[in-house]
Amino acid sequence: MLTEQLQAIIELENCLELGREAKEAVNLCRYIVALEKNKILKTPAEKLVFLFLLFFQPQPFIAIRRCLNIRKNTLAKTLKSLSEKNILNQKDGLYFLTLQ
Repeated sequence: MLTEQLQAIIELENCLELGREAKEAVNLCRYIVALEKNKILKTPAEKLVFLFLLFFQPQPFIAIRRCLNIRKNTLAKTLKSLSEKNILNQKDGLYFLTLQ
């Protein structure tokens, strides 16, 4: 009985490890896609906002502004530009990347 329980625990731990590895692979794929999209980013502000949202999305306008210490007008212009390039979406006041 104890041996079966130990075997079940080991199998569960193996499954959890595979899950972590799969998550890391997905994140790597997202990063690669993001780097490809990064080629079309022109301004330093676009690159900064893009990389910030890549790791900390979704975020509201004010959080992006405060975390990056970026001017309100610059951020608004940058978010508009990223939206026009179909890199960024907004829903319920939160901004997030479209990693397609």
